[in-house]
Amino acid sequence: MKRYWLVLVLILGTVLLIAAPKADDVFRQLWHATPKLLKPVPDDAFLGDLNTWLPNRGVRGLYGHLRKEVSYKSLEKLSGMKIFVKGPHIKGTLDLESKSFGYYNPNFPKWLRQHAIPGSKGKAMAILLQPVYDHSFRQLARTYFLAHQHLHATPKQFDATKTTYQLRIKNQNSPGEFLQDTFRAFAKKMENSGYDWYEANVAPGFWVRRSIDGTDDEFHKTLKILLKTHDADFLLQHQ
Repeated sequence: MKRYWLVLVLILGTVLLIAAPKADDVFRQLWHATPKLLKPVPDDAFLGDLNTWLPNRGVRGLYGHLRKEVSYKSLEKLSGMKIFVKGPHIKGTLDLESKSFGYYNPNFPKWLRQHAIPGSKGKAMAILLQPVYDHSFRQLARTYFLAHQHLHATPKQFDATKTTYQLRIKNQNSPGEFLQDTFRAFAKKMENSGYDWYEANVAPGFWVRRSIDGTDDEFHKTLKILLKTHDADFLLQHQ
């Protein structure tokens, strides 16, 4: 009888392993589906849960469209880890109206680097998915790379911004508005170079938060792999 149960457990385990989606496959399918998912929606489409009036721009807008294929909860299940380890999102839902912010699990950007850029696995796949990058990801990827570069060019100013931002969070004194005002000049400069003002205005804030939660380097490494795979000339030009 014990041998029977052992065999049954092994069979069930094998079936579950085969049936479980592989992260590489999921992200490859997501990339292929992205052009169809990114259809314009009304301004209030994501207002309720993603708290944005700009559903067709920025990272929140991008996630709002792509979550039809891969959602926050499904990412946690697929990765086998909590995406956030501290802050308002740790209960399995995104709270984007909070004055504080989520501290990423440092293993999450590493996992993304391994699985979320299918083109990095081979030249043929990179060529196949290049049009998807050009259409759907290039502007955001470049904007966030340049925002990171902008912040790290002036370390003392960067540190001062982090300190003030954390104090604003502690005192519930409009931390989001502070970041927006701080990076208006950067956003205007980026807009003059053909980038989206809103995306350029919020991108530095992402890196401020990542510097605070300790995942700045890991996310930057992941972004550089994306650029190396699909935007090598841009990366070379700005290094």
